[in-house]
Amino acid sequence: MPETAWIVVVHGAGMLLTVFLGGWLVGFTLKRLRLGADELTESGLYGAGRVIGQLERFLIYLAVIANATTLIVVVIGAKTVVRFPELTRRNDSSQPGEDRPASFVEYYLVGTLASLAIGVTVPLLVQLVLHVTGFAL
Repeated sequence: MPETAWIVVVHGAGMLLTVFLGGWLVGFTLKRLRLGADELTESGLYGAGRVIGQLERFLIYLAVIANATTLIVVVIGAKTVVRFPELTRRNDSSQPGEDRPASFVEYYLVGTLASLAIGVTVPLLVQLVLHVTGFAL
């Protein structure tokens, strides 16, 4: 297999593992901690969190491969800015429909950190595989 093709195949496999298997691992982690989205989601697009997580891990994968660590900060920062109102909202019984369970912050943090860990670890392992096999960029 030509060198370029091998690099593309290994990175493609790494991206698939990061995006899809990573999503399963994040979901598994949240379920193990009983921090499921079922009781946390009041409104919004069905499955949007899954897609956001996939895009997040994809961008983190690219950032690690490109050695653009500031992109990781931008991705996590943008996600936090968008979620900030939900993270700061308190359970206020005077505003029905606006309540957020207390576990939302933990759900958000565990999900984001698990996604970040997977998004950073897999491309580093891919780079190690490429280096060990003599195909490092």
